[in-house]
Amino acid sequence: MRVLRLDLNSNSWKIEDTAAQGPVTLGVRIHNEAKTWNLDPLDPSAPFILGMGPFIGGKMPGFHRLIAVFKSPMTRTLHVAALGGAAYKFMGAGIDAVVITGRARKPVVVFMSSDGIELKDTDPVFEYGGYHAPMPSRSTSSTRTGTSSLSIMQGPWLWAQALSTYNGALVSIDVNPAKGEFRPGAEDFAARGGPGTALAMGHNVVGIVAGGTYRARYAKVTDMDFINKVMIESFKKPFRQVMDEKTVKYRFDPSMGTGGTFGVNYPHYRELLPLFGYKSIYLPREVRIQHVEAILRLFWKPFNDEVFVKSKSWYNCGDFGCSVVCKKVWRGKKVDYEPFHAMGPFIGNYIFEEAVPLVDLIDQYGLDAIEMGHVVAWVFDTIEHGLLRPEEVGISDKPIFDPMKFNPEVDSHKNARLAKEVISGFIEKSSEVLRLIAENGIRVAARKLDEIFHDRA
Repeated sequence: MRVLRLDLNSNSWKIEDTAAQGPVTLGVRIHNEAKTWNLDPLDPSAPFILGMGPFIGGKMPGFHRLIAVFKSPMTRTLHVAALGGAAYKFMGAGIDAVVITGRARKPVVVFMSSDGIELKDTDPVFEYGGYHAPMPSRSTSSTRTGTSSLSIMQGPWLWAQALSTYNGALVSIDVNPAKGEFRPGAEDFAARGGPGTALAMGHNVVGIVAGGTYRARYAKVTDMDFINKVMIESFKKPFRQVMDEKTVKYRFDPSMGTGGTFGVNYPHYRELLPLFGYKSIYLPREVRIQHVEAILRLFWKPFNDEVFVKSKSWYNCGDFGCSVVCKKVWRGKKVDYEPFHAMGPFIGNYIFEEAVPLVDLIDQYGLDAIEMGHVVAWVFDTIEHGLLRPEEVGISDKPIFDPMKFNPEVDSHKNARLAKEVISGFIEKSSEVLRLIAENGIRVAARKLDEIFHDRA
């Protein structure tokens, strides 16, 4: 692998060839050598590795995921997070992985291209498609990375609040270098484990712009005759046929009349769906079935009618040649099961239209939507059980978080409104409770709140 080692303490870098199967192997080895089990996740000595596998640049989709290996501020152990098809543009820089150590004195953006490496202090913050991100200038992002580039930002607000919260994401935005413009619509997130926080708080890196003229590392990955030969030997079928058969769920399943994780999971899992912060596991099956019938009617059907009946607004993540088109878009918003369920039935909201602005708000903040679903559900549950009061959290009312008393058509609107207050308060640290969660996560915050409210615990 061609590895860029970036030392921000000395503002220096070097490129070296390193033997490794891929970014995970490389990352584990580097963390082992650095003995990061002894380090705080945000210690500048804890390396942050971002890289790709050896088969990028070919005609096989799925090989263009960008992989981050880091010590997580959420789990406080080694973590791996993956980012869509971002490696298809990243490979243009001629770098297979970047290893970041040290901490910049000021927030910086790293430019990596076939023409060289450059660090640039941030200046203005640009807005595009509702997203805010640091960028020295649109022109520099296009001229320094040649004909093909992408931008990777840290959240929330894709950087500023990642300097003070524990669960900021990495967000990739495609860039049109010819016009110096961003291309909203195919954004992708590596959010699990808080990689944005690790990179921004640990190293003061708030953006990476990568691209250039380098292409596939191995000629065989572009040879469809060779690829089909391998597939036929293994599966007795050519590659495209195997691909289509193995990805029916993510593209379109004719037996269900829907596709994608959101479209398929609800009618498939039905009463096994986790609701109300997992309270549903204690409900009788007949009660869970009643809840699922309301979810399918109010939450699933509006999406399915729009995306599969009225139109086919399906896209891929930017992974070249991918026929799966797993990105199902509802009125301009990409819809996946995990983030929408986190801001939907998991927090006591069964109205799809109420979940859309919540997911959009979390995406714009650059947070992990799944984790924020757990934060909101946990806060709602503590209020439901009298452990916290709404005014102590900093919200205007008490949520309806008892599934036996829940009226989907009425209470969903109230819970969605209160969820927005929790999310905004989390970012703004508007109360001591939300500040503790934003800085420490739920488990540590719970222990601290046990001490503060010891008479209630």
